[in-house]
Order: sequence, then structure tokens, then C-alpha cells
Amino acid sequence: MMSYFHADRIVIGGQVLVGGWLRSDDGWIGEIGSGKVPSNSHYLGELLLPGFVDIHCHGGAGHSFTDGAAAAQEVAEFHLHHGTTSMLASTVSTAIPELIDQIHELAAHITGCQNQPIKGIHLEGPFLSSEYRGAHKESLLREPEPSLVAQLLAAGPISMV
Repeated sequence: MMSYFHADRIVIGGQVLVGGWLRSDDGWIGEIGSGKVPSNSHYLGELLLPGFVDIHCHGGAGHSFTDGAAAAQEVAEFHLHHGTTSMLASTVSTAIPELIDQIHELAAHITGCQNQPIKGIHLEGPFLSSEYRGAHKESLLREPEPSLVAQLLAAGPISMV
């Protein structure tokens, strides 16, 4: 379905279109312009920005991505409501079996929900330097053994380690 939207200003490609409008074709931006606003367009407000991309997010709305599928859904909805259209769900260092369970649960959520911002998983640990571990427990850190890395990568859509 084709729809038109307009805003007082649209930020796109490093510029600001004053009196901007856009055409949406089945949820995708088909065209952006400025000037005469199509008569059947919907007003979106003073300012329209591209969606935010967050590649390091542990949660939101009082939840962590590692709190289970229902929590992951609430986190995703919270960030989507605040303008984040694409994100990676970040984990923290934990025991390997538990980390694999978390990856499986997040993978099922990502696959099962079409219109949500979680696009992949960011493993923050366990392959960290103990010198720069931040809040990670040193006892949970490991060297990146090839078989272990392969096991974690096979568990789900890991986008960043």
C-alpha cells in the first residue's frame, strides 16, 4: 500500500528538507521530497529523523535481554517507541551453557518477531581481557578457543563479539 507523510522538517542524507514529505510503499520509503505536500498525506510533526541504530544495548524498560523472551520483547518495544529501528541485543559474560541458552532464546525471539528492532546478538564476553573487563567477573572470562567460538556462533545470529 502506498501512503504519503509530511513533516515540517525531514533530516535525510546530511541535509534538512523544510516542508518535507515522503512516500511509503508497503512500509518502505519509496520517495522523499520537499515543496508541495501531497493532499492525502499524514502529518508526522515538526521533525522526522531516520531511525536510530544501536549496536551495544543490554536492555531497557527495566529489563535485560538476558531476562527471557518476554523481557526481550518489552525491551524491543521500548526502544522502537523511542526511535531505535535496528539494534543488537548485548549479552554479558556468564557460564558457557547459560550463554548458549540465552543465545537460543534471543535467536527464537529474533526469528519469531518480524517488526521488531533486534537484528542480531552482540556477545560482550566471555572473550575479554581481564585488565579491561569492566563489570564482567574475571572468573567467567576465557581465551577464544576455536571450537568454543564455533559453538557460540552456531547457537544463533551473532553479529558482533
